[in-house]
Amino acid sequence: MFEFTKKLLFARQLKLEKGSIDMLGQKMVIAPVFTFSSMIRNAGNKPEIARLIYNACKTTNKDVQGFTYRVSKLYKAEDAELIKLMASIATMAGWGEINVFKVDAKKKTAVVHIHNSPVAQMIGSAKDPVDHPIRGYMAGAAEVIFNGLERKEWELFDYIETQCISNGSEFCEFVLDRRSNFEKSSDKKIRKLFRSQVA
Repeated sequence: MFEFTKKLLFARQLKLEKGSIDMLGQKMVIAPVFTFSSMIRNAGNKPEIARLIYNACKTTNKDVQGFTYRVSKLYKAEDAELIKLMASIATMAGWGEINVFKVDAKKKTAVVHIHNSPVAQMIGSAKDPVDHPIRGYMAGAAEVIFNGLERKEWELFDYIETQCISNGSEFCEFVLDRRSNFEKSSDKKIRKLFRSQVA
């Protein structure tokens, strides 16, 4: 994590000056985890609020001004390499210890584990998975990674959280797939999670 930070500083891609943080050409702010956890806690068990948070975070990361697009252009990274690079950046930014498993660039799927999720830790015990912001950021990144911005047709990708430390798991697990695959999955648990977290 700190090696990546050093690389950013050396390449002048991380600038801290005049009340501003600029990383990889994008303005950033440091916000307390409590900001996200209080939004989720205030949402209670309302899936529509969880989906709103998820989609807001997803949207901010998937257009031409989005962070993933800029990282892709700067580092000339694609597919699995770009997923791992984005995971390094998210780990550096404090979203937990992010490990990317089972990336299949051909099928366009991935499984991500996050240990020490700050949002889930702050919320504590909960009935349902709670990591909607990072899930949204990762889904927006996945759409850039697997579509590219040059394509005229845009496939929709989503992450669902299948395990969460707020529900007693050892780590938070996120599964990436095409939206259409989640919608018609034969696995009832996957379909239920998709409906509550995305649809």
